[in-house]
Amino acid sequence: MVQRTMRNCNGLFTTVKLAIMLITLLLAQSTNSRAQTFITNGFKQLSFDNATQAIHQNLYNYHFIKADTLLTQYAIKHKNSNWGLLMYTNYYWWQIISGNIKDKALRTKFEENNNKIIINLTTGSYKLTTLTNENLYILANAYAFKTRLNLLEGEYLKGLLNLNKSLNYIEQCVGKEEVFEAFTIQTALLYYFIEYSRIHKPITRPYLATMPAGSMEKGLKLLENGAKSMDNIIATECIYFLGKIYGEVEKKYTKAEPYCLELTKKYSTNIVYQFNLYDCYLNENKDTEAQHTLIAIHRLSKTLPYLTPTQRVSYINEAKKLSEEVYLKQKHK
Repeated sequence: MVQRTMRNCNGLFTTVKLAIMLITLLLAQSTNSRAQTFITNGFKQLSFDNATQAIHQNLYNYHFIKADTLLTQYAIKHKNSNWGLLMYTNYYWWQIISGNIKDKALRTKFEENNNKIIINLTTGSYKLTTLTNENLYILANAYAFKTRLNLLEGEYLKGLLNLNKSLNYIEQCVGKEEVFEAFTIQTALLYYFIEYSRIHKPITRPYLATMPAGSMEKGLKLLENGAKSMDNIIATECIYFLGKIYGEVEKKYTKAEPYCLELTKKYSTNIVYQFNLYDCYLNENKDTEAQHTLIAIHRLSKTLPYLTPTQRVSYINEAKKLSEEVYLKQKHK
């Protein structure tokens, strides 16, 4: 939703920007925690524990204060934990994308957590050892989060460097989804966007030349499988990405709608999910449904506790801009 433009950008910068925007559009949304005994049977390693499930439930429901409390408790119990650092990074990211894009203090905390993870897992003894699945997942997400912040800042060359590092780790996850279920999210997006970019954005082909063969069909299939997971985090993330791909990427809003609707029913207080559903209804010309969703966005913006004044007006303004954009697009068809 936040767009950045560059003045006087040459062909190299344009290629870099397109490559990053396409592949990082949906690359870093979820996070992780210590594997225990919560989820789907049949996996050699389980991906998310009870504490992480509780923290994410509160994030998805916009209960940020409760999520912060649980994160603090987790950090005390698991001192110097990379899992805890990544969960805090995800917490700060949710705050940033929920109307606090210009909050420098949040960005500083976000970057500090990410940098600690990368230093912890790429220096010292870790340089000489094979990464566990958990640490591989953490590093891939840490670099992907850095890439998304670079994109928000308009720092496209830095973003490309961090994207390359993220992809180096994500490529190591491919084929391991049946061992460590959380890899489903990362490899699905890698499969989908490599082929999508090669087909629809020829300018990115030189950048993608050294990457493995993609498959939009396989990527979507992996996400569909993940959407049925017994793990609530994996299921929620996969449903989210299916809605975003069918909507924002493929412009098939009728296919996107059920996924967006499912998330708003499951997390009725999540403004991001309400906004995505509003986008679908507008593009489908479902005026009544769109109006109801817009009312929900206004209500949540005014009544959710602990939001800053900036956050309270952010999605109201974004919804207004979106409705104007869709109206103009339909008018000029």
